[in-house]
Amino acid sequence: MEWFKALLAMLGLKKLEHPLFGKMGFIKTPDSANSYWEGDAIFSPTGKRVEVFVDGNATGLHEGAEDFYRQVESRYTELISIVRPLLAAEFEQFAGRELGERVEDEFTLSSFSITDQRTQPIEWEVSFDSASNDHLFSVQLTDWKPTTISVDG
Repeated sequence: MEWFKALLAMLGLKKLEHPLFGKMGFIKTPDSANSYWEGDAIFSPTGKRVEVFVDGNATGLHEGAEDFYRQVESRYTELISIVRPLLAAEFEQFAGRELGERVEDEFTLSSFSITDQRTQPIEWEVSFDSASNDHLFSVQLTDWKPTTISVDG
């Protein structure tokens, strides 16, 4: 099994166990400034598992990741209201009908990024799975202001 650990190290595949984000894997990119950790946690406002992409380096997560996660949890209702206009416009284009009154009836939070909190302004992304089609709607934000949306699927 030592050969496997050596192979993981050589490929830059590192793992860590985090108290909030569980088992995390390190994703090393050619530009080390873009490397990050992948994990997941139960998101208290929805009670569902959400994937997180947390900025960091090979030694661990950047400082402030847990605080930002908790901030997103506590401001989730506000987050939904600020991303709703972008989600509604894109949803209408893809589904050919208006988004209902409750965003949560159509969209499920699937993931969000947690960028280095020392960098200002904070550029991050939140993604939602659509219930009526197989699309992932991702909203990019600067601080808590939505800037753009993209749709995959």
